[in-house]
Amino acid sequence: MKKVLSIALALVMMLGLSVSAQAQQRILKGVVTAAEDGLPMPGVTVLDKTNQTGTTTNVDGEYSIAVGSNSVVIFSFIGYATQEVTVGNQSEVNITLSEDTSELSEVVVTAFGLVWTKHKSL
Repeated sequence: MKKVLSIALALVMMLGLSVSAQAQQRILKGVVTAAEDGLPMPGVTVLDKTNQTGTTTNVDGEYSIAVGSNSVVIFSFIGYATQEVTVGNQSEVNITLSEDTSELSEVVVTAFGLVWTKHKSL
């Protein structure tokens, strides 16, 4: 009888630990806009760096992602400067992305698979 009670108590404790671990997760929401015109930005990548989960913004620039209190969220879009935000106890984070003004320093053009042939003149 003691063995059955010990096993039941162990199962209850494991269940309690898993519920508390899930309780630390919450939904972070917000809107991503462009700094230049204030318009919402669809297709921005929103990545929880801590949990390696991610999503993208919808056509209205809105996102929703499950995060923990110690999560760091990365917002990135081609041509815009990437931003990292530590979530803490926030449930809503609105981001404004600025254009990345870095320029290309060098461009290399290659041609693979070209075949040169000689033509005889007639």
